[in-house]
Amino acid sequence: MPESTVETEPRGILAVINRLKEKEKVDSTDIKKMLDEKKGRDKISFVLEKLKEAKSDKEKAEILPFVSNAIEGGASATFHLGYDSFSEGLEPAYFWVLDFLKNNLFFKVDKTKEDFEASVGSAFFSDIGMKSSRMQEQAINMLGRINTVMRSIINLIYDLKEFEIRIADYDKYHRKDKDEHMNGLIALKQVWMDQVDMKKGAGSINNLAQRLEFVTLRDAYLSAENVKDVKKMDLNERVKRILTVKVGEFYEWLEKSEIELKKRYKIERGYLKSQASALKMYAEWTKPYLIAAQKLGMKEFNSPNIISTFNNMELELELLATKEIKTDSLIDSGDFPTTARTSEKVFACIFVTFNFRSVPHSVNTAQGTQYRQGGRVDMFFRSLSLTENELKLLKSGKEEEAFALIDDMVDTSLLALSDDIIKYLNEEDQDDPIKKKTLSKEKHEKYVGPFGALLKGWDTPFKKLRKGWKSKSNIAYFNKLLLMKAAEKANGACFTVYDIYKKAHGMLSV
Repeated sequence: MPESTVETEPRGILAVINRLKEKEKVDSTDIKKMLDEKKGRDKISFVLEKLKEAKSDKEKAEILPFVSNAIEGGASATFHLGYDSFSEGLEPAYFWVLDFLKNNLFFKVDKTKEDFEASVGSAFFSDIGMKSSRMQEQAINMLGRINTVMRSIINLIYDLKEFEIRIADYDKYHRKDKDEHMNGLIALKQVWMDQVDMKKGAGSINNLAQRLEFVTLRDAYLSAENVKDVKKMDLNERVKRILTVKVGEFYEWLEKSEIELKKRYKIERGYLKSQASALKMYAEWTKPYLIAAQKLGMKEFNSPNIISTFNNMELELELLATKEIKTDSLIDSGDFPTTARTSEKVFACIFVTFNFRSVPHSVNTAQGTQYRQGGRVDMFFRSLSLTENELKLLKSGKEEEAFALIDDMVDTSLLALSDDIIKYLNEEDQDDPIKKKTLSKEKHEKYVGPFGALLKGWDTPFKKLRKGWKSKSNIAYFNKLLLMKAAEKANGACFTVYDIYKKAHGMLSV
């Protein structure tokens, strides 16, 4: 007998899910290998380029951990300072560095990372868990309200679209073109017959034609343009009497229904505006709770410093200090010749990473229980230079890492309906005379006339000629030189923070 084989490959929906995961997965081994081959700031440029090429949030999340590694390996200067600070606390160390960078070195400072983990047996863990649960409950309640408003908006949009179709039939009916007029009239007759007349049950046109064999009644009703046409038709008197009543009822409904339909259209459009405003308001109210719940959530460091039965915690903070290095300032200082030109903005950057191993001390105040941190602090000062595009990629990656979940929960549903909402909300402004005047003025300003258009054609070759005067090789050279000068400035500022901190705290320094 043939040996039985055990199937190990997943089938059905599991196989599909696994294939999708593999498709979205970034090959981190290749990135790490390629990253190790890079040197200096090329490491940062490589990782940021990979971050730019990422097509999904999942890909970006897998690439983001390499950013920190690239900064560590690509920094032009690195300084480390570590000491125990049980009596002083950890807060003064953080705020001293923050204030010195801002107030003394005039850097723009952003907080780019804030992660912590507390031992599960500590009072701090319990307190933070309770606060996080309250934030999550509030967020869930607000998300429930958002879902209710969203359902209301979806129903309103579908109603308005149906009203548009019906109003379009009325517009066709009022047109002078005979074919358009007849198309609109037949469409409205069909609506009346299916939605209004059908409510009469056995006395409706459809029932009379099907059950009582008034075969000609439906066709005669659709072809009659008014009550007078009924008298001219070649029908028996019984059918004419029924048809006269039906056609009269239709035209009475036609006159009143158009007015009422347009009134309801305006009312529902106004209600849509109020619901859209309520949705935006609820979204703004919900975001702080989601952000707070996410900030209160702990990250697993898998660090030996965290022991379940100890009363301790570990924190990681990161500051990014930036200052633009301008070409003009380097020309004034004599570092660049007066003919130097650059095409990129370049920034001197300092990354300050704080690793805190802390023992939270509870302090009872009038506002409730608060915690003061005391323990060991390790500070890493790293300097490098970045272009404006690289800095934007770095900041956007950090923001996406922190708030991708929040945007998915609050903003995605709103963006999906934004086109329809904007369409209906802006519809009422089309007849505004002030807006029309503004639009006509804009059109007038854009009009340049035949001679203006003639002269405009000569602008392009002159622009190319002016651009040709600037040597591309010289600009590329000074761009690289500017990055080097920015790195030098960052190195000097980085050492200044490190050295002055040591002097201010009575430590050995240069």
